[in-house]
Amino acid sequence: MIVWTNHAKERLHQRGISFPEADQTVRFPSQIIEGGASRKFIKNFSSYSIVVAVKKEGNDWIVASTWKKPTGPVHYQQNLLEKLIRYCLDGLEELIRGK
Repeated sequence: MIVWTNHAKERLHQRGISFPEADQTVRFPSQIIEGGASRKFIKNFSSYSIVVAVKKEGNDWIVASTWKKPTGPVHYQQNLLEKLIRYCLDGLEELIRGK
């Protein structure tokens, strides 16, 4: 039996992971990483992977947490404040160096 902790359920919601994706990850993982008493089940989807941290207690799998990892290159979009700060810091650096 697979038992989902409240923490794991909250993480699904917070991290935009559907329950069917997470359940499929536990039942049909692409990869399993052993870590002593716990394991990470990983399932690859088109542009991301789902990771589900589980531990075995008797005949049950206890799901402790879950998260999503992007696959391939990560494209980071700066927001306006970050761009402004970077512009000011670059200008300050040029002023200090005398350029």
